[in-house]
Amino acid sequence: MQAATCSRSPATSFAWPIAPRLLGPRPVSCKKTAQQRRWPYRASAEPDTSSGASTSSSSSTAGDLAPETTFYEGSGSNAELLLSLVLGATLIYLPLTLASIGRRLWISYRFTDKRLIVTTNSPVLKREVQVKYSQIKEVRSAPRALGLWGDIVIFLKDGSRLPLVGLERHRELVDYIEGQIQ
Repeated sequence: MQAATCSRSPATSFAWPIAPRLLGPRPVSCKKTAQQRRWPYRASAEPDTSSGASTSSSSSTAGDLAPETTFYEGSGSNAELLLSLVLGATLIYLPLTLASIGRRLWISYRFTDKRLIVTTNSPVLKREVQVKYSQIKEVRSAPRALGLWGDIVIFLKDGSRLPLVGLERHRELVDYIEGQIQ
């Protein structure tokens, strides 16, 4: 099967207007082959190693059979939701309030000793992203509201990014992820 061809598109040649250090380099546009567009699951028995997000595989080693211990499990920050609801009385802040409510209701985060799992259960999109710590290249965080909550961006070795928005214990989580990477 042919691999997807990737190149920088002219539309993404602008500089990031907000937080360029947090977001990293500009995105790369990838074109999928006809086979990849037709059916996302591979017909062959070989696992997909090109993707940063992994799903459970049928092959397991002795290390995978050990039970996982959960370090953190929860959804978005309570302080972010409260501040968004208070500021939601203004019409200008209303879209951000709706986004905060959506994150709190439909996105949950789970950090274990083997991987991190981001589960989305919205009525529009249902997906689960699982990332092993061996696939993570770099972790950056930005505190919000005087450090009450923060955002984390996880850079994967394949070049993709996984943003985790509105986490209360973001400093602890960054330290934990960096400890698991090393």
